[in-house]
Amino acid sequence: MGEYWPEIYPQRKAFCRHGSRGPDPVNNKILSAFRNVKSFPLERIIMQFWRLVKTSSGTRLLCNFNPYAYSCSNHRLRKYRSSCCQYSYALSDRVVVDDDATIIYGAPPSTAILNQFPEVVLDLRAHRGTPLVDLALECELTCFMMLPAFSFTHCVGVIEVYVRYPCHLLQIYQELQRELLREGLYIVPPLRLLMPCEATTGDFLLAVREIEKALQVAVESHAITLGQVWVTYENSHRKKRRALLGKLRSYCVASPHGNDHMFFLKCFYQQLFVLPLEKAERGLVARTLETRQAHLCRNIFKFNDNKGVLAVLSAGAKCTSFAICLKSSHMGECDYVFEFFLAPKS
Repeated sequence: MGEYWPEIYPQRKAFCRHGSRGPDPVNNKILSAFRNVKSFPLERIIMQFWRLVKTSSGTRLLCNFNPYAYSCSNHRLRKYRSSCCQYSYALSDRVVVDDDATIIYGAPPSTAILNQFPEVVLDLRAHRGTPLVDLALECELTCFMMLPAFSFTHCVGVIEVYVRYPCHLLQIYQELQRELLREGLYIVPPLRLLMPCEATTGDFLLAVREIEKALQVAVESHAITLGQVWVTYENSHRKKRRALLGKLRSYCVASPHGNDHMFFLKCFYQQLFVLPLEKAERGLVARTLETRQAHLCRNIFKFNDNKGVLAVLSAGAKCTSFAICLKSSHMGECDYVFEFFLAPKS
C-alpha cells in the first residue's frame, strides 16, 4: 500500500478582505498565487502582501485589506496577522522625531523595495526588538523572505513569507515565483524596466549578439554546464536610479530531465536574472566586476559572499564557479562579466 498513499495537502487558509474600493486586480492575482502554492509546510508559515500606498507623510507599505495565507496549525498566526494590520513600513531609514509609533523604519520589507531585490533573513533573532519580529518569534517562526512584487510596468509592493525552518524557503520561493508569473507578476524587475547604464555607448545590440555567440562557443567547446553574461543596468522607472546587474544571456547544457543536481542550477539561474550592486550579498559576479579580476570558487554553496537569497538558492548547487571581467569595443566604458559553472569531479 506504500506507493498508493494519498497525497496530503496541509490545512491552510488564504483570503483577502476588500476595503472600500472593492475587489482589486493586483490583490486578486496575488491571492490566486497564494492559493496555488502547494508546498505549505505543516508546521508554521504565513504569507502576506504589503502594498505600496502613497500617504500625506510619504509612501508606506500596508498589509491591511491585502491578501494573506497561513497554516492553521498555529492559532497565534491569526494574532500576528491582526497586529501587522496596525503597522506600516516607511521607505526610508530616517526616523522622524515624535512620529507615529506604528510606522516602522529601516526594516527588510522596505529594503526589498528600495533594492528591487529579495531580502532573506535566516535567523530572525538578529532583528529582535521590533514588535512584529518579537511576535513572529512567539509564533515559533525563525526566518523570512521579503519578495518585491512587480507588475509589467512598476513595483506594486512586497510579499512577506515567514516559516519555521529555513529548509522550506527554497521550495516556497520557487513555487511562489512560478504562480506569480502565471498571474503576470514578477519578483525581480521585468527586463523592459531596465536600461543599459549611462557608461554604455555604441551599438549595444551588436555587442549582445557577439557576446551571445562567444558564450555559446565557450560552453559547448569546454563542456561547461552553464555559462551566462552579466552587465550593469539601471532602473528606468525610478526617479532615483539604482545600479543593477542584469543578465544578458545564458546558455546551459544540463540534462532537461532533472536527473542530476546540476539541472537544479539551471532552474536556479532561470529564476534570478537581476542582482543588486549596492548590497553585501551580491555574489561572485559583483566582486569580479568591482575588482576587474578573474575569480574562482570551488563550491558556490560555501562562498562567503552568497548571503540572503543567494545562500538559499545556491544550497542545492554544489559546483565550481568561475567569473571573468571583459570589455567590448561596442559598449564604451561598460564592462561585462562571463560566469561559468562546472560540475564537481566525482
